[in-house]
Amino acid sequence: MRSTLAAVSTAVVSIMLSVPAPAVQNTRDARYATVESGAKVRNYADRQGLVVHELDAGSIVRLFGEPIGIGFVECESPSGYPVWVYGEYLQETDVPGVMRVTGSGVNMRPRPELTVANMPLGTKLQRGDRVELIKRQNSSGSLATDWVQVWSPARVRGWILATETKPIADQAQAVAGWNQTLRKLPTKKVVEPGPATVKPESPKPSATKPQASPKISSEAARALKDADALFAAATENLASVPADFDPVLAAYTRVVELAPANTTTADLAQRRLDETRAHAGMARLREEVASSERRLQNRLTELTAEQSKVELQQTAHWGRFHGRGRVESETEAGERRFYLRWAGARETEIACTSGRYDLTLLDGVEIGVMGHSLRQALPATIDHAAEPKLLDLYRIEVISAAAQSPR
Repeated sequence: MRSTLAAVSTAVVSIMLSVPAPAVQNTRDARYATVESGAKVRNYADRQGLVVHELDAGSIVRLFGEPIGIGFVECESPSGYPVWVYGEYLQETDVPGVMRVTGSGVNMRPRPELTVANMPLGTKLQRGDRVELIKRQNSSGSLATDWVQVWSPARVRGWILATETKPIADQAQAVAGWNQTLRKLPTKKVVEPGPATVKPESPKPSATKPQASPKISSEAARALKDADALFAAATENLASVPADFDPVLAAYTRVVELAPANTTTADLAQRRLDETRAHAGMARLREEVASSERRLQNRLTELTAEQSKVELQQTAHWGRFHGRGRVESETEAGERRFYLRWAGARETEIACTSGRYDLTLLDGVEIGVMGHSLRQALPATIDHAAEPKLLDLYRIEVISAAAQSPR
């Protein structure tokens, strides 16, 4: 149970403390090493973390900081890591296979999903970063609503066990090796065909009069303006929920119905509809993640309470008694004295000066007690044996009346 609690706690705390990392990270304290076969880079410092990338034996890595937990250290790779980014924050460039980041503090995850286990790496992508495309999860759909796998920049850090790395003795040589293996982005741009060299024929006069563009009604124009205002309000609210986008979808749908087909107004409204659906989808994902985190936190609270209860039951006082144990008595100097024995030792001496309880009836019974202190525990001296604390009882709770051998 404790290992489960530890893993769950790590996940919850990591999510709560996850913050965007700066685009440029300090490498002054970096140290270079090679990795052993099967070395795995994970999304957080625990064996429960998801594997981001499995490095080849002998690969150069850059390590930061001291080992934490069971020995994980932050790790960079010159080739970067294959990570998943939501397409809403990416844009195609004029270089095939290269994407530009359009958002700030964009998360990178080991898998194309929003779950508690699939936590993002600590380093974030920043606006203007360029990354190499690996693949899309669903290339037939819209980029804005798709998960995209890319090679991260070399500055992105994951977590690796220090025992899976071996320091490089010549750090200067290691720097040169690192620079030689840095992943380089493709640079070849798409070449557009040049203008034709043959002079085109002069256009012949048209026999028919050009058709006028469809007229946009004032009602359609007002509807588009109102829809844009609703869209701005819904997207500016970082805590928006799926229901916030319902009136936006309805507004743009009305614009599409009012505006003539193939007009700028109709096309713009249709694009806004697609964007609104994407935002609504992200809001649903945020709700699902928040709900999962709440369920996880509630379960963690329940498990913690259960564990505390079990641990308290193993203690003498159960968290509520002043003393606990099985009653035993002996006569000393003609006086009968009563004790509570716990874990093989006399834990407490008990008395009842009020006469409320007849302790002679409790000999051999396991009880929990509450009472006023008449004497603190006394250590042994040359003249006297050690004495346990003495309680004057005002409450007794019977735990087990069955006779059994002393603990």
